Amino acid sequence: MPKTVFDIIKKQNGERFAKAIRNYDNGIFDVQNLDVIVKHAGREAEPIMAYLISLKNIEINEMAVHMDPIKLLDKAGYYAYVVHDLAEQNAIEKYFARGEELCTFHDPHRFEKYYIINAVRKDVDNIRRADFKNPHREDEYGTSVISIQVLKTGGFISIKNRYNHTVENPDNTLNSNPDNIIPGLADAIKHYFNVDFASHHVDLPINYTTMNNQILKYNLEVENTYIGPDFYARDGRVFEINKDYEIILDTIIFNTKTKEFKSIAHADGDWQMINALSAAINGQKVKIQNAGDDTKMLFAGNTPIVTFQNGQILSLNLPNVREIGNYFALDCQKLTSVSMPDLETMGNNCFQFNILEHVNMPKLREIGEMSFYRCRNLHEINMPQLQKMGNSCFFDLYKIETVNMPLLHHIGDYCFQNAPALSVLDLPNLQRMGQNCFVTAQLKTINLPQLQSVENSCFVNDCVATELDLPNLQHMGNVVFYDAPQLRKINAPKLQTMGAFCFHASQDASHVYMPNLRRISQGCFEQNMHIFETLNSIRNIAGEIAPGGLVIEPMVESKRKNIFMRAIDKVKHTDKAKSGINIQIIPNGGRDDR
Repeated sequence: MPKTVFDIIKKQNGERFAKAIRNYDNGIFDVQNLDVIVKHAGREAEPIMAYLISLKNIEINEMAVHMDPIKLLDKAGYYAYVVHDLAEQNAIEKYFARGEELCTFHDPHRFEKYYIINAVRKDVDNIRRADFKNPHREDEYGTSVISIQVLKTGGFISIKNRYNHTVENPDNTLNSNPDNIIPGLADAIKHYFNVDFASHHVDLPINYTTMNNQILKYNLEVENTYIGPDFYARDGRVFEINKDYEIILDTIIFNTKTKEFKSIAHADGDWQMINALSAAINGQKVKIQNAGDDTKMLFAGNTPIVTFQNGQILSLNLPNVREIGNYFALDCQKLTSVSMPDLETMGNNCFQFNILEHVNMPKLREIGEMSFYRCRNLHEINMPQLQKMGNSCFFDLYKIETVNMPLLHHIGDYCFQNAPALSVLDLPNLQRMGQNCFVTAQLKTINLPQLQSVENSCFVNDCVATELDLPNLQHMGNVVFYDAPQLRKINAPKLQTMGAFCFHASQDASHVYMPNLRRISQGCFEQNMHIFETLNSIRNIAGEIAPGGLVIEPMVESKRKNIFMRAIDKVKHTDKAKSGINIQIIPNGGRDDR
């Protein structure tokens, strides 16, 4: 017995894929070359179902005069009626042979979701099942009783016949085109129910494309090359790997026989990945082992070095790799874990935009620019030997909670720019910090004992620390610790220059020790009335501060009250005060800070 299209697709795309089509609209199986069309469409049919339905190419020829569908069916030789309830829906069941009943008869809610017209040939009693030993879907018996069902929301029509479960695709009788019963019937049904069931162009969802009429479900697109789990396509051609001894790992192909790697799209970083994998294999025997759920592992000797699923790398374990260049793992979008125990140096743009959760690089000493950029699932970073990182590393790490980099002495610009979950910052050897670092971090504890220079816009938002000890800090750029309202004690004995708007919102700071401060710009401590008044009295118009720097100690009540009185006196002369603002002085601000 020849295989049906269902059987071919079941073997090719999986049982779930084939059943999804059959259960939704088995008329799709009548689309010419469907098995070829969906060969590389993956194993889930639901995302592309609307597109597959559009391939049925059902057209509605608009008529100048819209006929009544019941009258047209009468003209075609049928008694027909519109279904309004369950009894009418199932009234034609008596015409069906045992075992060939429509599934409709077992669905009490079908008529609520579909517009249904049941039609019975006027000579149905003369058309007997026994006379059709070799049934065909559109033969006289099959089409003698039909049920035309149109989804009330539109976009779907099915014509069902008497051969349910006996012939292939009985739900797509006459290709589900009413005009094949009698011309004008499609237009009549459309306007009678005011619903459009014609095929229309439907765009494929993300990560699907078409090439030579084939649907391709791809993992990556690099330079117009579409890469799937077992194929890649470019320039109008689809290339399939040999599944017996080849595997796809994101943008490269590995031949398990020859241990050779091939770059599919010559993507940035392919050669870095190839070199790293080659170093990890190091001449050892390789094997592929199943790990369940379409997950497989590539072993070098007894060591699993790559875990992958459907052509995408999930984890890397690469010993013997001491250096990686630029763009390493750039296209590894599913990578969650990486262990490189011997890695010492990393180039630029490595591990970007992926879903990394675990990183093990205990010997790493230096990172280039924009590495670990937007790895938003990282919770913890343990790099005990790291000494230097370039600009924009660990940018946008929304979930990072722990950073262990005890030897780090230099951070470039925009590192850890957004790290809202980070509450403790302990970098005991950090000396220089570029601009825009730790912009958003709810830091409660800050330990930077060796920090000498911090550039603009660091620690801008959400700092909740109450004490700040920076014993070696000499230079502070603009807008540093801008929003740190809970700071009370600030110790920076070597600080000499402070840019604009630093500690802008630190209104509760009562202990400030900066005896060597020589220059301070506008807006610093602006919301702290005591410090702001003090700065106005000790600096000149150029922002230079007299010898002795800035030293603030807790105020006695009389001094606090005098400062408030001077501030209120200024407010009283504004237009707002003249409009009736009521100003009250609460002794000691309602609290005791002494």
